[in-house]
Amino acid sequence: MKLIIATPSPFARKIRVAIREKNISCEEVTENPWNASSTLQDLNPLGQIPILVSDKEEVIYDSRVIFEYLEQLGEQHHLLPSDPSDRIRARKTEAIADGICNAVVLIVLENHRPKNLQSKDWIDRQQQKIRNGLIALNEELDKKDWDVCENMTIGDIAVACTLSYIDLRMPDFQWRNNHSNLASFSMQMEKRDSFQDTKLRSQTINAVN
Repeated sequence: MKLIIATPSPFARKIRVAIREKNISCEEVTENPWNASSTLQDLNPLGQIPILVSDKEEVIYDSRVIFEYLEQLGEQHHLLPSDPSDRIRARKTEAIADGICNAVVLIVLENHRPKNLQSKDWIDRQQQKIRNGLIALNEELDKKDWDVCENMTIGDIAVACTLSYIDLRMPDFQWRNNHSNLASFSMQMEKRDSFQDTKLRSQTINAVN
């Protein structure tokens, strides 16, 4: 089995962490979807990562779809609760976390446009999504027993990956000041071997073939 990743991607990190928590053997191949020479579209028509190539050469893409595949392999540790209500809660948490990541990506892309073409209203709208999402996640931690050693779900993994992505792409966004639950949660999660082994790192873009 092979997982194609980009080192700054929180979506790829979510799967990388899940694979380690499940003790699944999987080769990792690092690509950069922004490179002009990228051929990722040959595997995923959207040219996005992560992409999983199974032992049967089946190509699976989108982090949530990949996770569904991994969860069905019957390996040691499941990251979705068996209780239907808890399962939905974990998926909702993951959806908020992924939505925050998407908003961060949109801000980064907008900031790469020429100054005279950037939309402050667009950036403000994405920042509001991030703020609203963080408030919801911080409040959710008040409602649950989030022992990361015993009760960790894919939702928890997604949240931790999102928080580290904000730190990478928006280092001046001081989210810890107003979200103490998330700050403590992030600190605990980042101590796990699966997170230590998958820290987000920037990549250089090669714009010319």
